[in-house]
Amino acid sequence: MKALHSCGGDYEVIVVDDASTDRSVEIIRGNFPSVKLLVNERNEGFAKSANRGAAAASSRIVYLLNTDVIVGENFLTPVVRHFERGDVFAVSSESYYDNGVTLREGRKTVLLRNIWFYGASARRLHNAHSNQPAFSIMATGGHSAFNREKFLELGGFDSLFHPFYWEDSDICYRAWMRGWKVINEPASRVRHKSAGVISTILPRREINAIGHRNRMIFIWKNLSAWNILMPHFLGLTLRIVISTIMLDRCFWRSFIYAARRLPEILKKRKQLQNSRVLKDMQILRIVSSSSNTDKTTPEIVNSF
Repeated sequence: MKALHSCGGDYEVIVVDDASTDRSVEIIRGNFPSVKLLVNERNEGFAKSANRGAAAASSRIVYLLNTDVIVGENFLTPVVRHFERGDVFAVSSESYYDNGVTLREGRKTVLLRNIWFYGASARRLHNAHSNQPAFSIMATGGHSAFNREKFLELGGFDSLFHPFYWEDSDICYRAWMRGWKVINEPASRVRHKSAGVISTILPRREINAIGHRNRMIFIWKNLSAWNILMPHFLGLTLRIVISTIMLDRCFWRSFIYAARRLPEILKKRKQLQNSRVLKDMQILRIVSSSSNTDKTTPEIVNSF
C-alpha cells in the first residue's frame, strides 16, 4: 500500500484469492478493508484469476502483480505514462533477483532456435540508451500493466495455456498482431523471488512438460510465416522420431498434451489470422531491431 501511495493518483487494489488454503482471505478482510477481494471457490490457475481481476477493475489501466513479486516506491509512475498513447497495450517493469542487482527479466526479443520460438531477455549494454524504454515481444504477466479495454477486447489470457506459462506471451503477440505496442520500462523495477510458487506444487518434470506444451500451442496458434513454421514442423518431426527412440517421455507428454487441443487451436488461429494487421516478420523486425547490439536505438524510443 505504501508503494501505491507514493505513486499518487486514484487507484484500487483487487486481490483474487485462487482457493488458497492458508489464512490469506482472513488476513485481507481483517486488515485491509479497502481491498476488493475476489475468492475463487476452486483453484482456477493464473489466467482465469487474472482475467477475473481485470474484469472487476474500474480503471483504464490494470497492473497485474504476482504474490512472489516485491515492488518499490514509484514503480507505477514510469509505467503509466506510456498509456498516454492510445496504441500501447502493455508495459512491463524490469524484475531483479532477491539481491536487487541481478537482472531477471527485462526487454524480451525473439530467438528462433532449432524448432522453437523463444522470448529471450535482451541484455542492454551500459551506454547512453541503456536506461531507455524499448519495444518488447511480451510483458510478463506477473509484473506488468495492461490497457484494460484492449485486454478485455482480446478476451484476456487464453485458457488454452492453463495452468501457467506462455499466456502472457500469447496475449502480447495477439496485441502486436493488432498493431498495438508492448514496451519494457527499465525505470520501473521490482524484485522477483528466486523460488516461485509453482515449484512448490508440481515436480520439475511436469513443469517442463507444461512449458514445452504451451510453447507448441503458441506457435501453432499464432505464427503464420512459413520461414518460421517450416523449420519448426520439420524439426518437430525429427524430434518425435528421436524421442521415440530415446524414450523421452517428457517430450511425448508435451506433444500429446498440445495435440489434444489442436481443434481449438486451429479455430482460434483462423480467427486471429483474419483480423491481424501486422505480419510475423514485421513484428519480429520491430522487437528485434536493437537485439544485435543489445541497445535501444533513438528511433525506437522516439517512435513511441
